[in-house]
Amino acid sequence: MATRLPHRCASLVSGSVRIWSAHTFCPPMSVSRVMPPRICGQSFRRSLQVSATRRCQMGHARSLTTTALCSSGSSRITIKDPEPQTGLYYHPTPISISRGPDQVASTVDGWAISFSPKPSASNDAVIAYVLPTNTSSSQYAEPAEFVRANPDRIRINPSGWRIMHEVLRNEVVPNDDLLRFEASTRESGWAHLTDLRHPLMPGRIATPENIIASVAFTDGQLNVESYEENKSYRLVTGYEGPIQMADSWIEKLKKRFESL
Repeated sequence: MATRLPHRCASLVSGSVRIWSAHTFCPPMSVSRVMPPRICGQSFRRSLQVSATRRCQMGHARSLTTTALCSSGSSRITIKDPEPQTGLYYHPTPISISRGPDQVASTVDGWAISFSPKPSASNDAVIAYVLPTNTSSSQYAEPAEFVRANPDRIRINPSGWRIMHEVLRNEVVPNDDLLRFEASTRESGWAHLTDLRHPLMPGRIATPENIIASVAFTDGQLNVESYEENKSYRLVTGYEGPIQMADSWIEKLKKRFESL
């Protein structure tokens, strides 16, 4: 039975991702990955210039440079997000979409978002899918630019999202110096795993959409078992872009997702 999740609600049923969007008024869609792409034997890299006009704190436009990896059998290629603190890769993925049980499914060129630089045959390696808009040109847009301009087109993959939080809870929380320092300076309370895309002044707490999760501490000790995912968190926001994390967090996530 599909489990309804809040916000970008999704459930994985027999290889299909059934989506309910709490932020748009589009009808429910059934999204399934048609087949995983393959990386060619000798991958080559090239730089692609992606113009992006998303606003940042300084209020100026950014020029983003993405890194591309060759994908065999297709002109579409794996793209590394231009901002290194995201740790994200966009893998070209044909996606079958159905807007209802009585509707004929159609296949579109979408993207699978992962912390692994190589596509995987396992759906667990995907944390989210990027669906094109109704315009044909969106299927050919660079994904790094597209997700920043269209954060509502992201659909969370529950199995990959769960693995991400498992890594954060079991590998990041016990070993993160900043979290341990925060716990040691106060008697008890909650420490937040905060997205770095929105830098904070000392003593300030991030907005709900930028708090990935929280963990309680007592007598200066973090309680890993109290780890609580924040359901209001957004993988990508229109104003500040995709998730950004510390290098040590990204490395732990990359290692886990590469093993899938």
